[in-house]
Order: sequence, then structure tokens, then C-alpha cells
Amino acid sequence: MSERVKLQNSYDPTKELTVKLSASYIAGVEAVFMDYVTKMENPGNIKPMIEKFEKYIEDPEGTLKNNPFTQSELHFYTLYSLIELFKAAAYAQGANIDVNATVAQDDISALLKASLEGDSDEMRKINDRINKDIESQLS
Repeated sequence: MSERVKLQNSYDPTKELTVKLSASYIAGVEAVFMDYVTKMENPGNIKPMIEKFEKYIEDPEGTLKNNPFTQSELHFYTLYSLIELFKAAAYAQGANIDVNATVAQDDISALLKASLEGDSDEMRKINDRINKDIESQLS
């Protein structure tokens, strides 16, 4: 007879949690989200996916009934909603900091183009260039 393995706890999804955490989680979860985006088969799908999330927020029952989340969308929604929740809390608590930096419109356009073409390597290169540009402005 096979050995029995105890299942992990389950959690009541109707309960709300109160959690204190560092605002650094915003950037961390955003980085994880962007990593997933750059690894998508077609990163151009992120825009319609986010639009679906926004519709879900407005009408949870109707949206899911007519257009349920795929497993991939469910994972992205979890990250997306955490980011939005953390940002709202940061603003409400005055933890947001105005960043005195700009991004080149050409880089934004190139990033969008690479995303729509599903070119993950190009997206990573552009993101790296944007991040270096921002870092140079802030130092």
C-alpha cells in the first residue's frame, strides 16, 4: 500500500486578510509580471488581457460567465491585481515618490512594436536600455 501524504492547508476565500509589507514589493511583483510578459508566446496579447481584467473588475460575474479566464490569464490576473492593490495602498499611505525621469518616446514605440510582434528578445533589450536610461537620470 502506498504511503499517505497530508495535504496542505486550504484558505477561506471569503475572508479578507490584513497584511503589512514593504512598498518594495510593488517593484518586485511588477518585475515578475514583466518577466512573464517577455516570456509569453505572443506578448502582444497582454493588452487585450488587461482590458479583460478591467472588465472583470467592473462586472466580475458577467465577465467570467461570458468569457472565463484561461489558466494563463488567471496567473496574470493574480499578479496584476496584487500590483494594483499594492499601488493603491502606497498612494493612500503617502508612500508613492514622484520620479523625476523621462523615457524616450522612440523606446516606448519600439517596446510596443516588439511586444505586438512577440519579439521577447527585443523587448528585453529595450527594457534594459530604458532601465539604464532611467538610472542615469536618477544618479
